[in-house]
Amino acid sequence: MTSICARADRARCRHGSLDKHETSILDRTGGIGAVGVASEAKQKVADNTDLYKETGYRHVPLILYRNRNTGGYEAHIGSLTAAQLTALVAL
Repeated sequence: MTSICARADRARCRHGSLDKHETSILDRTGGIGAVGVASEAKQKVADNTDLYKETGYRHVPLILYRNRNTGGYEAHIGSLTAAQLTALVAL
């Protein structure tokens, strides 16, 4: 949440940014916009968002990876520990 608010403490969150963002998400109006983010970073987020939409999945977190044995792409829905992620992608 540091991109939305410099402090995790909601009571100290400047101008209630975190609350505004969460309310906007819950109201399905898109959240608050990013401020002071480099255009390259914005483009990477846009590219990842497009890829996410193309997959047809609607889960977060979602890990897309290439299976070393089959060469095919696979997906894992949900979070993993570092050890689980390492085992998943066979690093």
